[in-house]
Amino acid sequence: MSNDSERNHIWHADIKRRILLQRVLTGAAVLPGLDLLTRGSGVLAYAHARATLPSKATGTLRVANPGEPNFIDPADALEITEFGPIRNVYGGLVNWDPTYTKLIPDLATSWKSNPDATEWTFMLRSGVTFHDGTPFDSTAARKTIEYYKGKTWGLVWANLVKIDDSNPQVLRVFFSKPAPDLARDQSLVRMISPKLIAAKAVAKQMVGTGPYRFKAWNKGQSIILEANPSYWDKGHPFIQEIQFLTIADKTAAVNALKAGDVDVIMKVDPKQLQALAKDPRFGVASNRSWLQGWLFFKWNLTPTNDVRVRQAIAYAVDLPTITKEVMLGQAKPAPSPLPYGTYGWVNPPTRYPYNPTKARALLKAAGYGSGLSLKMGSQAGVLILGDEVSQAVVGQLSEVGINVKLDIMEPGLLATEIASNHATHHLFHAEFGWVDGSEFHFTVGNALSYTSATTKQLQKIQAIVDKTTTTPDGSQRLQYLAALQNEFMQELPYLPMYDATLSDVFQANIKGYSNPRDGYLPYFGNAYRV
Repeated sequence: MSNDSERNHIWHADIKRRILLQRVLTGAAVLPGLDLLTRGSGVLAYAHARATLPSKATGTLRVANPGEPNFIDPADALEITEFGPIRNVYGGLVNWDPTYTKLIPDLATSWKSNPDATEWTFMLRSGVTFHDGTPFDSTAARKTIEYYKGKTWGLVWANLVKIDDSNPQVLRVFFSKPAPDLARDQSLVRMISPKLIAAKAVAKQMVGTGPYRFKAWNKGQSIILEANPSYWDKGHPFIQEIQFLTIADKTAAVNALKAGDVDVIMKVDPKQLQALAKDPRFGVASNRSWLQGWLFFKWNLTPTNDVRVRQAIAYAVDLPTITKEVMLGQAKPAPSPLPYGTYGWVNPPTRYPYNPTKARALLKAAGYGSGLSLKMGSQAGVLILGDEVSQAVVGQLSEVGINVKLDIMEPGLLATEIASNHATHHLFHAEFGWVDGSEFHFTVGNALSYTSATTKQLQKIQAIVDKTTTTPDGSQRLQYLAALQNEFMQELPYLPMYDATLSDVFQANIKGYSNPRDGYLPYFGNAYRV
């Protein structure tokens, strides 16, 4: 079998995975050690003094939504413009706590798996109804899962072979292969009213079990939500109405905040954040997120098919300077291909501190002592200070004799180029979100495929990936994940550059809100005004 046909056979992704990649690269979501049985009273548990909280939902919260939603269907949604409304209307079986360090109950009160993680059992909360009055039970959950199977996020349910909903309060799901990350994946799955599914209306309106219910979608202007008076977590929410106002221009959103026309703006540009953070009229919520910046390498092109060249590039890029000076402190250098805080993260022993001398020595050993030329692609108008970061990388590589021609590309074109086995660019600057808190991009769509490497080239890394994705949580899996991260840093399919710090800014009288570490699912069920 030829290298090209082998790659096509092994790495061919279906169209939905290509769409997923494209939307990840345009700022969309892509698809810590956790006990299988969890503790906690509910998803909305939050450390507030009860005396300070409103006794009933009052007032309006205006959120600057940074674009018009493409979907309000939770099984297809990928962007923060979509997930903002969706996260607050639809409940899930499981959610992350506000600190994103553990999973806590929502519609499932507890969950567990069998020893090999091929069978999962979720104990369901009783007395919950959807906004249209339909009871939530195991049959409703089954219908949501079946609906997801044909949609973008159906990837979460890969290898599902059976659903047992014979007990209304117990959901059991069975897989042909281990599904060790299923509980974490449930933070992405939203339970949809069976009536809405049956009416084939999920793309037009929203009916969930969450703290807010859908009121109106004014295309190009706003999505309006109102408090759910029958929400299962009594006393929540505290805001009567949320208005997600479409404001795509970042400067316009900041001006609206300053004028008091909006209460919250999300994912604030680092250059705008500096002034806003000093203004006593506003509060700031920041998180070292699971959004990571990478330099992708194409292994089917010379000279990036040579590991010494890839390692030379890693030594030549000064990540502390880029994150501190170029990204204005709104990022941390990433030592691992897993973002900090995800399950199994380690600081691997193989590292690439800034060392131009070592970079030049590696280039000389690879036969490029007199220098070399590369082509690099980056995304237009999407990445966090993307142009500035890409230009900084180009400048630093030039100091060790690597001449880089930088192409700032439209996001869709760049996504197509990264996924292609016939790309003309040697490396790419891109950002990927790891939204379920696991080794997401090694399991869904497999980011290794974008190197266009042969099976033989990646066999050592892929062998460890296969073990991590088929081994239940525990000490053995953590060992595999540690080995994966170190092997990855030795071979460098791509260079992890930074974990982005994402910041939301809001009026100072808004309390109880923390921005999502996943970067895409803002939750306002705890927010209130003082």
